[in-house]
Amino acid sequence: MADNSSSSSSVNPAGFYFGAVAVGSGWTYDGATLAATLNSDNNEYAKYTIPSAGGPTTPLIVQDFGFDIPANATINGIEVQVQHRATTLATAKDSTVQLLDEASNAVGDNIADTNYWGTTDENITYGGSVDKVGWTNPTPAKINNSNFGLSISVSNEPAGAPANEDIFIDYIKITVYWDNDDTITNFPVTSSGWTNSSYAELEDLVSATNIITAKASSGAPISVGDTLLMTGFGFNIPSNRVINGITVTLARFSNLASSLEDVNVQLLTYGTSEGTNNANVGTSWPTGVATTTYGGVSNNWGISPTPDIVNDTGFGLQVTVGNQHIITNGTANVNYASITLHLADNESSSSQSSASTISTSSSDSGTSSSTVASVTSSSSSTQVSVTSSLSSSSTAANPSSSSEIENIRVIQTITDGGHEVVVLVVRSNTETANDNGTIILDASELANAAGSEQLSISEIIWTIQGPTTNKTLTLYWAGTPDKEIATLFGSGKWALRVLGLPTLPNEATLPTGDILVSTSNFRSGDSYSILLKSRKVEGYTY
Repeated sequence: MADNSSSSSSVNPAGFYFGAVAVGSGWTYDGATLAATLNSDNNEYAKYTIPSAGGPTTPLIVQDFGFDIPANATINGIEVQVQHRATTLATAKDSTVQLLDEASNAVGDNIADTNYWGTTDENITYGGSVDKVGWTNPTPAKINNSNFGLSISVSNEPAGAPANEDIFIDYIKITVYWDNDDTITNFPVTSSGWTNSSYAELEDLVSATNIITAKASSGAPISVGDTLLMTGFGFNIPSNRVINGITVTLARFSNLASSLEDVNVQLLTYGTSEGTNNANVGTSWPTGVATTTYGGVSNNWGISPTPDIVNDTGFGLQVTVGNQHIITNGTANVNYASITLHLADNESSSSQSSASTISTSSSDSGTSSSTVASVTSSSSSTQVSVTSSLSSSSTAANPSSSSEIENIRVIQTITDGGHEVVVLVVRSNTETANDNGTIILDASELANAAGSEQLSISEIIWTIQGPTTNKTLTLYWAGTPDKEIATLFGSGKWALRVLGLPTLPNEATLPTGDILVSTSNFRSGDSYSILLKSRKVEGYTY
């Protein structure tokens, strides 16, 4: 796996995924379905007998990898891993290995390996963290599409006398590497108020215009023109992202020197002007096209912008220009306008270890050490720090996964379809007993379970309440022994994939696939709730 060093523009894997759909005429399989055979490292194989004439095989097509990459991400690289073997040395070779786009069309380079297949299982890697394998324009929407996938075919090219050759593929998995862009610039799609207002929507050679009459006399106030309204900037910011500032860029010019100037440059929220007027009052517009900016990386225009506000179609900009000339009417020209959002950095950790401590600014928080990454949740009052070791506060002992579900009042599965699982756990505690290895998610009881089930965690939302201080809640992967996932204090939200971090894999030794909870220092009147979002990564058929 590539080094994922902490940086606001670091390479962040969305995690590797297996395809939920697989087809291939002539391919036989050991598992329940062809897709189930290929979606885990389980020593179940897809098999094809290549005739002595050399092949190639019919294509083995694997799709529906279940990616959910944020819409504003930039794709840096795509990595394909195939574990395969042949029956005879120096016979089988890749013929084609090629990605499929959102329309199921082959895209990018044929990345086939020129080496012969070995006779024992070998894991072959194609592409990488900064290699888009010849695909010039991969986007999150294309990769998230269920048709995105891989096509592979194999030839029989023996060095000696030809003979039929059996080949085997254990699994095919894809990892996508991407950056979560921290500045996003969009243009309006709706404009009104000026002549040819729509010309302000694109960076081109034409402009929206407004004729502003000369003012009445030298002592009269500035003559004010019409207001240009621009909305529908098309932002799609995840709900937990924090907007630090907003920059507006205008490309504009005047037909008069030292005459036209800003009167009002203000944001629109839900279609209504709000916040600070950032007009450059007293500064004349140039007579040739030039750009000027308003606001900045930490300027919020007095509106406390949120994703809900900027994603709304009524979010936008209004511009009003005035004329100081006492004789000549002036013409204001806007070639284009854009809005740039500056988002708070989301740093990725340099480790994908699942043993982490999560602490919040609640009074119940412990003292953390060895910090790997710090992020801010969607609640302004919660600071979450992810560390590589346990904090110095009290935590539950390593539990046994065989404990009863005796203190849980509600365990509700909200979603169990496709790859995603969402479980709500609520404990309204009036007793003094703590949970110790209580199973809150049984991987074998989920839909399409086929054995050796494994999950990864993409999001945790939690609240711990009650009068007792220093109480904690610890999640574990069940195994021999169990493996700690996270210790939680207070309340907060940990949305890994939205923040550009990889999902947490199951790193327990001899894992069962289940997720457990233990509590420490809970007393009468204390309670907690957990919303746990996870993904099926192995051991499920579709």
